[in-house]
Amino acid sequence: MVFIVLFYTASFIFYMVFAIPKPGEDEFRAIQAVTETTELARPFRITQGAVNVGSDIYIFCLPIPAIWKLQLTPQKRFGLLATFMTGFL
Repeated sequence: MVFIVLFYTASFIFYMVFAIPKPGEDEFRAIQAVTETTELARPFRITQGAVNVGSDIYIFCLPIPAIWKLQLTPQKRFGLLATFMTGFL
């Protein structure tokens, strides 16, 4: 979880630094700079998407070991897992 917080803090700083207009830029140039930054940030956006998917899967898998340790019938266990799986919808 600490990794996720650090990653998104770094992402926020990255985008804010590149989105701030430079001194002397007019509005059109600032918009153009953001567009150029968007192209430069493509690998970072792909990485951010991969971290999103990875963190979603990690958070989904967290309760599974605890559910298997519960003293429940297999039907109730699978029902509880199915309840958690609705988070993917």
